[in-house]
Amino acid sequence: MNNKRYISWKEAEPRKLLGGVPIAPDNVKVYYNLNLKCLSVIDMDTGRLYCHGNYIEITNASFKVQQSGRRRVLRENKKNVHAYIKGKFHDHSDDSVDPGDFPPRWSVSDRTGRATYDPYRHKHFMDMDNGEKIHGSPRVIITVLRDHYRGKYPQIYYERSDKYLFVGEERSDKAKEMGVTWEDGALAAKQLFDALDYSGVDMADCEFTNLFEKGGRTKVRNWGGRVVGMGNKVQGELDDMSVPYIPLVHPAARGSIRKKETYCKHVKERLAND
Repeated sequence: MNNKRYISWKEAEPRKLLGGVPIAPDNVKVYYNLNLKCLSVIDMDTGRLYCHGNYIEITNASFKVQQSGRRRVLRENKKNVHAYIKGKFHDHSDDSVDPGDFPPRWSVSDRTGRATYDPYRHKHFMDMDNGEKIHGSPRVIITVLRDHYRGKYPQIYYERSDKYLFVGEERSDKAKEMGVTWEDGALAAKQLFDALDYSGVDMADCEFTNLFEKGGRTKVRNWGGRVVGMGNKVQGELDDMSVPYIPLVHPAARGSIRKKETYCKHVKERLAND
């Protein structure tokens, strides 16, 4: 496939087959093509260019910046492809959009943020409105806007999540013996669940992971909502990962904080100050 010219949706090949029907890739990464002034869509299963576009929507998205590529930009003062967004391929259009008409397919709400990345100013994708780092989002639209003065330029809209991801270390020997996880509300989780109930937090807005178990770091990096780091060990690792978080004392901690009333007040105060 010729990567030096625009490859439209109709020209994309080879398409995958499902029951004999051509389908688009499931997992893609998308970046802005500086030469063609459009979006490049890479099939993550093959690592090859699938097509170009001017409007791409993906779900379960994560925002990635390769720091070695960024350092090369700073060293050579010349841009290269080192930042992209990856996730599940959801929608595509070859048409670029007038700024006044965007977004045509997604209602902007209080949960909609605008993302940006400038290698000369940022190490990560950032929220244009509040300056927070962005690591993931349930839903992202990347589009190429056009106007008379600026010509074509990319714009990224992403869905902010109000959900919490509570991050522990790893399951205790007792938890493994009992075959329970955070979601079961047993052992240390009972102390946490009681505190969340006291704080008025809906359990439907909560998910849980252990940072030092398989998939833990990936889930944290890809999370689009608020991260809650439980305990000093987890908080130190999150600092090293440059992931913003709400600090909580671990629900299994000993001492005066172990008293239910004290711990409930601690959790309520920390979540309220987020």
